[in-house]
Amino acid sequence: LDFHQFGTTVERSYFLTAEQQTNCTSDDARYDYMLALKGNIKLYWKLVLDPFNNNNNNNNNNNNADWIDVQLSHLGKAWVAFGVAEDENGMMVGSDAIICRPALSAAIGEQPLKYHMSSVDQSGVYPMASFRQTLADTSCTQNGDGDGNGDGDSDDDETILRFTKKLVEDGENPISKTNATTFLYAIGGGNILTKHVFANSFNLDVNKCPLDTDSGHITTGGNHKARWVAHGIFGTLAFAVAVPSSLASAFLRQLMPTTWIFFHVYGNIVALTLTLITFLIAVLATSKSGEEHFTDPHGKIGLSLLVLSLFQILGGVLRPDKVTRQNPVRITKRNIWKWLHHVLGSTILSLGLYQVGDGLSMFAEDYGTYNLAPVYFVMLAICLSIVGGAKLWVSLFVEERTFRGTGVDTEVE
Repeated sequence: LDFHQFGTTVERSYFLTAEQQTNCTSDDARYDYMLALKGNIKLYWKLVLDPFNNNNNNNNNNNNADWIDVQLSHLGKAWVAFGVAEDENGMMVGSDAIICRPALSAAIGEQPLKYHMSSVDQSGVYPMASFRQTLADTSCTQNGDGDGNGDGDSDDDETILRFTKKLVEDGENPISKTNATTFLYAIGGGNILTKHVFANSFNLDVNKCPLDTDSGHITTGGNHKARWVAHGIFGTLAFAVAVPSSLASAFLRQLMPTTWIFFHVYGNIVALTLTLITFLIAVLATSKSGEEHFTDPHGKIGLSLLVLSLFQILGGVLRPDKVTRQNPVRITKRNIWKWLHHVLGSTILSLGLYQVGDGLSMFAEDYGTYNLAPVYFVMLAICLSIVGGAKLWVSLFVEERTFRGTGVDTEVE
């Protein structure tokens, strides 16, 4: 048995005897084998004949057994999942899973189902088509009221996933009878299906008891909640604070004719710095979780914002000098630069403000938290209204001649 651990550890665990740990001796007569896995999981299994064939007696020693009867027990109350990996790397994407969702287990059709996992995002985990839902003897149950000492008494909280599955099915990852198969399992933070708090993959020959029960090989994965919180904080500071403040200083430059340029320039520099930090945190979290980079709209917009911000700063450094001209409508390099500067700044502002709201919605979906996006957009509307009102007031009541003769240039520098 070769483990590939990722995620966070959990303190409580099942108590097993030395024989059970070494020889996979099952403490449940219904199963041939049992293993204690990391994350307070006990895995039971046996090979059986087709449960839908009434002529079979399910003799476990029968070489024709082509189904596996599985029980996954978790010491705690949370959703649990068991999966078959696409290859020996044991990554989530590309694997097939059976998920026990206690919050929905009482609903019709919501007994444990088989799921595709095309992405680490929750939107990429979805039930297989109905004709592929071929599991037998499925159940998702919870019991106990929680002394949590792991001794197996009736007070222990426990979640139990049970199912019987055919080893090889068309269009699904197979389970080998003669060689090791890479399996996965995951534990949620509660009964509602959100990102897991612990997950693991391991190699197991279902016809043999493993000798090495914990090689402890570390690989990628986990929910990386802290990293995404940091990503959101820096992103909000960049696109909901620094960028709007920088543009507002230019938009309302008549109110501070001698100092607005400093707020504008340094605001852009701060925004770029925060954008770079936000980007690097996202790249790190994505790499650690084993995801592909820039495959979803949020990631693509984030990359675009970084590139656009770099061009905006570079454009400021390469700003053409003003020229004295007789014809006021003549097109100059400076006019073209101003137009591009305005368009680029407005694009960064619009995409950035949208990106913050989209990120809040994604975080709420992934981690089951309250969605702050509606609150954010209401606050954003209020702030934009204030800036718009200030601009209207300046246009109506602040005379441009106030700044004439002072030597101050009021156009965007």
